[in-house]
Amino acid sequence: MLILFVILFDVPIGLGAFTIVVIMSVLKLSHLEQAINEIPWSPILLISGITVLIGLIAKTGGLMLATDFIAGKTSVSYINTVLAVLAGFVSLYSSSSGVVMPTFINLVPGLLEKFGTGSAKEMIVAINVGSHLVDVSPLSTLGALCIASLEEHDRSKVFRQLLLWGFTMLLFSGLIIYIFLDLL
Repeated sequence: MLILFVILFDVPIGLGAFTIVVIMSVLKLSHLEQAINEIPWSPILLISGITVLIGLIAKTGGLMLATDFIAGKTSVSYINTVLAVLAGFVSLYSSSSGVVMPTFINLVPGLLEKFGTGSAKEMIVAINVGSHLVDVSPLSTLGALCIASLEEHDRSKVFRQLLLWGFTMLLFSGLIIYIFLDLL
């Protein structure tokens, strides 16, 4: 129902969700207190905090600083590898689609301008691959949701396994991008 209102009537998703919750509460279609207690608040607060942090970085000129830093420390011949590894590293502890992609893709025009050459398409592919291969890190959105859905006694073991997977994929993504985009 919410999706239809958002698509068909251009209702803001937050306002639509809040309205549906109020209607369901007034009509007693669900138990509000029980529903609120079952919400996984830790991942929600984690994602919200990271989103606020990235927004703050963008508003204070951090993206320009990042562009200058990356362009100053990187050669155009392996920029794709660097972008994949940096995007993957940030994605280890944040949302790939909600935080990393919007932030890093905004760096591409500035990098192209600073280098005077390069491929926007290859840079965006590198960012995409680097950030999404580490997606199940327990510190990122998807991994946090996976951990939150587990029974308490399974969380510690799965946390370590997902963290190892994330760091392994961070290295793997850099290698894959180097081979297919920077080396060839």
